[in-house]
Amino acid sequence: MIRLKLKDPKQTSRQLSLLGYSVNGFARAINSNPGYIGKVLAGKRHPYPPLAKKIALGLGVEIKDIFLVDDA
Repeated sequence: MIRLKLKDPKQTSRQLSLLGYSVNGFARAINSNPGYIGKVLAGKRHPYPPLAKKIALGLGVEIKDIFLVDDA
């Protein structure tokens, strides 16, 4: 099963802040669970491709710009 891992969780969190989002606000904007999004942004969880796509679209970037493939 392919999972995706954030390349740089701190940088991704900075991008989120620069767009004016809190973790909760961003999760609501992309229609996802705030607790899980917080763990993804902290690098503690690795999302499956559909959620990674929502995160990338919410940040205005492509998946490959912020995620690495993890074939675990």
